[in-house]
Amino acid sequence: MINVKFNTKVRSGKSILKEILPDRIKNREDKINEIQNEINELNIKVRENPESKKMKLDLERLHKRLDKRRKSLEYNLSLKERIEIESESTDKKVKEVWREKSSKSLRELLYLNGFFVEIKNPETGQSDKIKYEFYKRSSSKSRKGECWFIREELHEIMKNWSRMDLPFVENEKVDLPGLLAYESLVTSSIEDTVKIDPSSILIVDKVFSTFYETVNVIKKDKKRKMLDSFEEGRHKISNSIFDGECLLQSEFFEDGVSMKLLRHHMFKGAAFATNLQLFFRDHFGDDYETKYIPDMFNNLIKVTDIKMIINPTCLKALKFSHLFEGDKLKNNVKCITIGKLKLKKMVLCLVFVNMRREQKEGNLKISHYSRLLTRC
Repeated sequence: MINVKFNTKVRSGKSILKEILPDRIKNREDKINEIQNEINELNIKVRENPESKKMKLDLERLHKRLDKRRKSLEYNLSLKERIEIESESTDKKVKEVWREKSSKSLRELLYLNGFFVEIKNPETGQSDKIKYEFYKRSSSKSRKGECWFIREELHEIMKNWSRMDLPFVENEKVDLPGLLAYESLVTSSIEDTVKIDPSSILIVDKVFSTFYETVNVIKKDKKRKMLDSFEEGRHKISNSIFDGECLLQSEFFEDGVSMKLLRHHMFKGAAFATNLQLFFRDHFGDDYETKYIPDMFNNLIKVTDIKMIINPTCLKALKFSHLFEGDKLKNNVKCITIGKLKLKKMVLCLVFVNMRREQKEGNLKISHYSRLLTRC
């Protein structure tokens, strides 16, 4: 793979030549004068010693070098003349061979057509052209204006692998920004791995906390037709309180570790260390060993097998479930290895904010959490 950063435009050949030609021409003229002086000095020596074959060979080599430098000077002078003609010409037929490309147009060009890299074998001297095609861009690379390109013969294989081999159809209406972001989840740096049997994962419905508050709403002023802030009482606020959160049996955590940020194909979740089996044992009592509970798809899961609880916000593949039928979304592997994100440059901070609102049933409080991604 090759990481490409679109941080500058490609200047036109004309502008580049205008900048470098004066120095190139002067360099060629200086070299010509230098070689001519060597020839003049050597001619004097040859006349003094006409039998010297070595001096005659040296003189012949100097004349070849002089011819080469003069041809190079003529070529650069012709380029300069051509640029001057094109700059003054109003004829539309006079066009630049190497045109300027803005970073935006360059991005579009490479996204659609890819590019070639020529690699020369130092032993044989032969050159091979390798084509690279657009592969993917993670959220961090999007912020930095970067993206990955991959060798053409690997493109389809790796794209399908990143998308769990889900059979997306060309020109099908799909959330493309979302798909590009989710397929890049497997590119996160791995610190360690957690192996979990899919049959031990319980997926439950999302839980929304809905309440009413007095808020400032940004909307258009009907009189002035301008955006402004308006205070509204009893504005409905709905929050998915477990967005991106999952519970993982404490046996998967080392001492002193209480959270792992997990990644996999179309999967992203902040997993918190939880004594799930202890809770189930206390909750179901005598029925603990034989109890089954339904997941969000009404599949019965044995309580004693549950090692992890997730919700649909963690499993990004479900966002595309409306595109597929039957079992196309089911993973038939026996175990899943979920990579834990390397937390050296980016730290996931979980902030619990107490809303300080009394509930009708008793004195319970509701805590909403939000995720802040901050740089170390």
